[in-house]
Amino acid sequence: RMHYGIDLKVYIGDTIVAAFDGKVRIVNTERRG
Repeated sequence: RMHYGIDLKVYIGDTIVAAFDGKVRIVNTERRG
């Protein structure tokens, strides 16, 4: 389904660094991509 967000494939414990200020609006975990 199309959306205006981004999808990141990361693993538990991975470090993610933001390039710009912002807010995390939705966090979701799925087995499929």
